[in-house]
Amino acid sequence: MIKPRSYQIEILETAKKYNTLVVLPTGTGKTLIAFLLIDYKLKDGGKALFLAPTKPLCNQHKKSFDSVFIYDSSVLTGEIPPEKRKEIWKKSDVIFATPQTILNDLKRGIIDLTDVKLLVVDEVHRATGRYAYVGVVDVYKKTMKDPHILAMTASPATDVQGMNRLKKLLSIEKVEIRTEEDLSDYIPEKEIRKIYVDLSPEAKEVRAKLKKALLVERDTLLKEGFLKSKTLTRKIILSLQKRLQAKMLVRRGYYTFRGVVLSAAVMKLFHLIQLVDSYGLAVAYTYYANKLKKDDSKSAKHLRKNEYFMSAIKSLVKYHDSRSPKLDMLVSLLKEIGPDKRIIIFAHYRVTVDLIFDAVSKIEGFSPVRFVGKRKGMTQKKQMEAVESFRDGIYNVMIATSVSEEGIDIPSADVAVLYEPVPSAIRMIQRRGRVGRTRFGKVYILVTRGTSEEGYYWIANKKEKKMKSIMKDMQSKKVTLYDFS
Repeated sequence: MIKPRSYQIEILETAKKYNTLVVLPTGTGKTLIAFLLIDYKLKDGGKALFLAPTKPLCNQHKKSFDSVFIYDSSVLTGEIPPEKRKEIWKKSDVIFATPQTILNDLKRGIIDLTDVKLLVVDEVHRATGRYAYVGVVDVYKKTMKDPHILAMTASPATDVQGMNRLKKLLSIEKVEIRTEEDLSDYIPEKEIRKIYVDLSPEAKEVRAKLKKALLVERDTLLKEGFLKSKTLTRKIILSLQKRLQAKMLVRRGYYTFRGVVLSAAVMKLFHLIQLVDSYGLAVAYTYYANKLKKDDSKSAKHLRKNEYFMSAIKSLVKYHDSRSPKLDMLVSLLKEIGPDKRIIIFAHYRVTVDLIFDAVSKIEGFSPVRFVGKRKGMTQKKQMEAVESFRDGIYNVMIATSVSEEGIDIPSADVAVLYEPVPSAIRMIQRRGRVGRTRFGKVYILVTRGTSEEGYYWIANKKEKKMKSIMKDMQSKKVTLYDFS
């Protein structure tokens, strides 16, 4: 039996009495609290339902639970035939499942939640919009007279409104928060370092032409009345698209459709510029050759009439084989770190993962493994094999997309390299959480100078500070989320 730490015991005592939101840094034992609460709740019978966002994580939670407790536990997935799932649900004391599987079975009448004494919601920050967590929790609250919910995350909402949405959805009565500062005795120190990289002369040329193309499109939007000022950001265009789509539902007039085409063209330009900024000309060219070149949409055809855009594409085709300064910087950094460290490299796109993999494979002493999502060509079996091989030291570098940020128990690394900053505090926290769980760790963030990446870094930093400020207010005032509405 694992002996819980003092803060885990304190949180457990709260969770026994109240619907509780637990916010703990990654790797500090949220799951153990859930397991201990399950054991407490099921001493007199009943069921516990443990929801997690991915099937591999459900399997890992079951394996960890079974190593400590003796209950009839099962994992429910959509791959199991419905009648078999019905049998498994009836016989099991503890069910680990993805929310979509449970929601589908509830809709079909295969299962009901009347015997569920405890609902555990892992990675609860996902409980927004149409995500299946929302549907399952709603059914549970309507089914049970006194629903008992334990929600867990390392990275809750970044504003008070988001916190209150979680509170309302989950009927949260108590919030238990421990920051990295609170748990400094248990969490090894982390060093975070930004490394600035300059665009290559070729990338600067392509980018300058794309920017001119963007200004032409902005002026067209202004002239035709779709914009009110010369300020043009991705957020402004997304807002415009939302308004236009709403109008299209009422009336599909020429003017509205024209706005849809122009705004879509602008978004394509934003995306291409982002690829040049963050990943280099090779990745930008791949996007152009595989998607944009073959795109027959009205917006793509409109772009091809923009002389600056076509000039940028001509330069992109000419220079697409040129090396990326960021990739060169990564290679230099890895050589400096050395092959004796366990390293995770985060990159957003599969094509970037492949480029990094090829570059790292050529460095003496480094043995990389890819870790990408199922949709990007890696089955869950292959994912688990990659994780085990990384854990066993067969590979010393894991190159991963966002699928590794949460949802699978990847072994702690010594070093994390963020190939690009992301404008999300939640994702930044999840990425950093993969490093230094049991010993000192380092996090390197590669930032392209003079691009939107600089803004993304500060946006995430600002959001995280705001999140921590809200959590500290809750902590010091010892109040529930409701008091902040």
